[in-house]
Amino acid sequence: GGRVTVAYASSDIKVTHPVGQLLLPILRYHDRARFAVLCLDFSEVGLGRTHSDEWKRQVREQCDSGYVHITGCAVNACAEQINALRVSVLVNLNGWAGEDRYDVLSMGPAEKQVNLIGYAGTSGVPSTDALVTDATSSPPEHRVHYSEPSLLLLPGFHHVMSHAHNYPQLGGARPPPGPPPGGGRAGVGLPLDGVVLSAMNRVKKVDAATWGAWV
Repeated sequence: GGRVTVAYASSDIKVTHPVGQLLLPILRYHDRARFAVLCLDFSEVGLGRTHSDEWKRQVREQCDSGYVHITGCAVNACAEQINALRVSVLVNLNGWAGEDRYDVLSMGPAEKQVNLIGYAGTSGVPSTDALVTDATSSPPEHRVHYSEPSLLLLPGFHHVMSHAHNYPQLGGARPPPGPPPGGGRAGVGLPLDGVVLSAMNRVKKVDAATWGAWV
């Protein structure tokens, strides 16, 4: 009986980060009759950082079992704090990216631990029970290289997205097929044919070595 407590843990719960943007619609899609939702913020500053009050309100509103800032404590104390929350499933949105807290999570503070979004590869951490992924990101023929006991393959792509951000005029409905608004390649000054190399990251990640490998 009772609801299953699902905790989403990350150091990147912020409006300027893809994890934060992807997390909000995920929180909204939960069946609240079956699941209690909790957020664990591993960042140094938490929601006190420079976010709009509206975005902070939306995040807290969806965390019906609480929004807990876990930082500044010793590893054992952080693990005990999570354990006291009696989490059924902890969804690690960092993996090895960002301010990962495998020092805490490797102690197994939740009944089950699952990786999602932040790091598409295997964790190599025994306390990670499953990786939520897809057959393109994690080809079945490479299953032997994953340490996780279970790979939970979603159809298509493993990111759960809301179309409302990019297509507000659709009111959350699925966008039509074809190029996005703006005229496709021509609309952003790109040639109509040929390969376009793109890094959907901060500019500082495109260093000389990366550029040299591309060209």
